[in-house]
Amino acid sequence: MANCWGSITGLLHQLYTDGKISQPDVDHAPFLPLDGTDARAFALANIRSGATPGTVGITPAGVRA
Repeated sequence: MANCWGSITGLLHQLYTDGKISQPDVDHAPFLPLDGTDARAFALANIRSGATPGTVGITPAGVRA
């Protein structure tokens, strides 16, 4: 929870100022990839393992980083 606090407060600030949030807003807050279930699953696993959202880069297979 502590590692995600920045994403959570950003989302709450948007809710407070706009009065609403959408599912894409919720997905964007912790920097989840919008395409590719494998990339999304990887990002969620990193968050669950304690990584701060948005700090772990995902390089698709076959692409040199």
